[in-house]
Amino acid sequence: MTCWATLTPTSLKITHAPLKQGTDSPVSRTQMNLATAYSQIPRPEIGAPAMVELPMMHCVEVRALRKDEVRGRRIPAAPEGVGTEVLELDFADGSREYLGVEGVAGRLGWVSAIW
Repeated sequence: MTCWATLTPTSLKITHAPLKQGTDSPVSRTQMNLATAYSQIPRPEIGAPAMVELPMMHCVEVRALRKDEVRGRRIPAAPEGVGTEVLELDFADGSREYLGVEGVAGRLGWVSAIW
């Protein structure tokens, strides 16, 4: 799902950002798989509530997954054509979350910011 994320020392807040401005309906699986450059994802409305908030104080590991590792994780395939890299975040309670970021620079930036 196309989203904006805000990282603080205590949380990662993820807010839905519809592919089309003015659309507040969920993004369909068809839309989700379209190649949309990350720079084209519209910013959510100011004050839009976070859909997901991850407790980053409990994140014990973050790593980039190879493309062949993504297929075995039961997560939606990243859209083709925008250079999506997938990060796996492991938490102290044994849970895992996945975050798609744009390209190698995005991967390096997010991994560095999280650590």
